[in-house]
Amino acid sequence: MAGCLAMTACSTGPSPSSAAAQGPTWRVSAGSAGPIRLGMSVTQAKEALEPGYQLVEPPNFRLRSQSPIPDPTGSEMGGPALSALNDQYSVRDPSGTKVMEFLTADPANPENPGSRIVMIAAISPRFSTIEGVRPGDRIAEVAHIYGPAALLDTDNEGLAREWVVFRSGPGGIRFQASQASQGPLAGTYGASRLTTSTYKSDAEIQAIVIGRR
Repeated sequence: MAGCLAMTACSTGPSPSSAAAQGPTWRVSAGSAGPIRLGMSVTQAKEALEPGYQLVEPPNFRLRSQSPIPDPTGSEMGGPALSALNDQYSVRDPSGTKVMEFLTADPANPENPGSRIVMIAAISPRFSTIEGVRPGDRIAEVAHIYGPAALLDTDNEGLAREWVVFRSGPGGIRFQASQASQGPLAGTYGASRLTTSTYKSDAEIQAIVIGRR
């Protein structure tokens, strides 16, 4: 992210070649990202981390969840809209590098951020889908695995800008695009600046995201 879940534009993370140096692969599924699972409490998440990994407490502001991210095919990527306050936590590895962020919420009380994890964004190349897709992979290369990609520009008051939707992408898993070196956006948009199937040659996966806002 600097904050892929939060309020700043995403920055490019370490390259996939550095994944081996960070440790064994952490698998991402629809319900978990490495040792962290949706529904965990913050205390459980802290206990699940490997030695040397640090859970960073949320800053002095809280996020209000957004409406679902639209899918260009007409469905919704994020499930039903959830109007709730969220606390955002980050996880850093022993070197101090941010490897993931997650949001907590209380479904029973939308005005209480709660302590249960409802959304996770994996931003380190140590994370991988079962097909081997990692943060830092080129979108064009991932399209050979999941089919053609469409990008959505959803810039909303500085929230994560671009989502990537693959024709045959894995269920329950979403992808965010990093900014390309040739410009501020990974995709090449028309006047509407909403969706496009054209993207920069160096456009990459910035984060693998599971759960809902």
